[in-house]
Amino acid sequence: MLAQPQELDTPAQLIEAWRGGRQAQIERFSRMLADQRASGAAGLSMLSVAVREIGLLERSQRGG
Repeated sequence: MLAQPQELDTPAQLIEAWRGGRQAQIERFSRMLADQRASGAAGLSMLSVAVREIGLLERSQRGG
């Protein structure tokens, strides 16, 4: 569950707050996806890397 201050009541505000605290990680994830697509890598290996990076992205803000 997202723990956010009361002033963030719209979905757009919540998303921007989440993204704001993870900008570097989001850019890293975007670069990784672009590299995977450019290399022609497909299938389970690409999915595995993407899922791992998403997990790291989420845990980065929680300190875990």
